[in-house]
Amino acid sequence: MTVFLCAVSARNYEAAQAAFAEIISFDGKLSACGAAVRVALSDHPDLLEQWQSISRRLTRKKQIRNKLAHAQVLPNTASTEARLFAYYSLCEPGMPDWNGGWSAKTIRDFAADFTALTRIMHQTHAQAA
Repeated sequence: MTVFLCAVSARNYEAAQAAFAEIISFDGKLSACGAAVRVALSDHPDLLEQWQSISRRLTRKKQIRNKLAHAQVLPNTASTEARLFAYYSLCEPGMPDWNGGWSAKTIRDFAADFTALTRIMHQTHAQAA
């Protein structure tokens, strides 16, 4: 949202924020940000190139983001461990293959990767300001 709001340089910050919040899908939000950034950074090809790199990374990470956003945590009844399962339906009989879920370590690795991407986005934002 910050990228979008800075790129549109709205006089009414709350109105721009409300408009962006109405975009439901991740693809829509990324597309709106991309359009605003392309206009705002049209005179800064180096920063525009950085944004394009960030946008490509976000697009590649979208599948992981979607799985995390819609997954379910299921306990292992044989131990104290729980795993995150994407697309598991409670209507299916039996439990899913336990090795198919994501462990806490895997989720921490995802978080570290997204944290690194966030850091790059903040650096690019600071350069554009």
